Amino acid sequence: MNFKKTTIRKMAWLIGGIFALLISAVPAAYAKMEDVQVLERKPDESNPKYEIVKVEGGLIFRAPKDMTFVKQDGVIAPISTEEYCLRKFDGVEQQIAALSKRISALERKARTAPDKKNQESL
Repeated sequence: MNFKKTTIRKMAWLIGGIFALLISAVPAAYAKMEDVQVLERKPDESNPKYEIVKVEGGLIFRAPKDMTFVKQDGVIAPISTEEYCLRKFDGVEQQIAALSKRISALERKARTAPDKKNQESL
């Protein structure tokens, strides 16, 4: 009988602890991000796609050339990978749509050009 009570209590504490951790993580996901001022950017000799970046607070990062840094909950860090990809490839869909229209126009032009040449030769 005592065994069942202690097992139930342990499970209740475990579930309560997990619940508390989950609830404490929710505000962190919605915390406000502030852009950080970049003080200095130097090219990285070992990899031309990266830079050595010095930001406010004296922190130094090795990051891609177009990386943005943010301050969230008092911590300065590069933006998340998902955010970086969204910013980097923003507008790609519009460019693809414009290129598709251009290709369609060129295909129409290519189809009509041989017809005109055939009519001229007759």
